[in-house]
Amino acid sequence: MTVKEMLARLRLRQFHRGQTTMAAPTVIEVTAGEVTEVLRRQGVSPDERVTVTIEPELMPGRRESRARVVAAGLTDDDIDRLIKQAQREVEPLLPR
Repeated sequence: MTVKEMLARLRLRQFHRGQTTMAAPTVIEVTAGEVTEVLRRQGVSPDERVTVTIEPELMPGRRESRARVVAAGLTDDDIDRLIKQAQREVEPLLPR
């Protein structure tokens, strides 16, 4: 469980115990695939309303590229490792 999730649970418990007059919004950053599970763990019932914010892509084409990489059988850890490897190879070539 992340620190954000633990703080959210604490706020939720405080609210249910009447220790706060108004619940502060809870911000939890997760992947799209994790949304349902995180909401369930937070005790949010399926009929409660929630707001989901979809962050814009920082780099165009990332979604399509990622789909191709995943189709090739690579995991997110593989992708991270390859990016770090490329950074190490390029850094010595950068002007100082």
